[in-house]
Parts: sequence; C-alpha cells; structure tokens
Amino acid sequence: MKDNPKHNHHVVPKLYLKGFVIKKDEPFIWVYKRGEPYNPGDQKIKNNPYKASIKRAGAERDFYADFKEDGTKD
Repeated sequence: MKDNPKHNHHVVPKLYLKGFVIKKDEPFIWVYKRGEPYNPGDQKIKNNPYKASIKRAGAERDFYADFKEDGTKD
C-alpha cells in the first residue's frame, strides 16, 4: 500500500472540464456554487462564482473512499 494515498477525487473528469477553460486564463474556469448569492471574484471562500484551476474544480476530498467498520476511511 502507498504511504501517501490520493485524497482528491474528481466527480467531474478533468478532460470534460478542459472544454470550459477560457483560453486567456488557462487552465482556470469559473465555478458557481448553486444556491448562494452572486458575488464574482477570485477567492473560493468569499466569492460566487470564483476562479479555480481544473485540478481543483469538480473534485472532492475522499469522495470515493469507503468507511471501515471502525468508522475510519479506507
């Protein structure tokens, strides 16, 4: 088993996200958080939509991880 397992799992494949990249801002896209007020900018915490790299957009930490019987993530 690896010493440093991967935790950043893409829910939306990066290859699909590449189609939404604005050429002058490569490799960034605008990410909109549904249900939150419109306030555009570059910061994920303060703004909606915010600018993110395709490496981070469409990914969630441990999305495909399974839980063991003791409650820890596999």
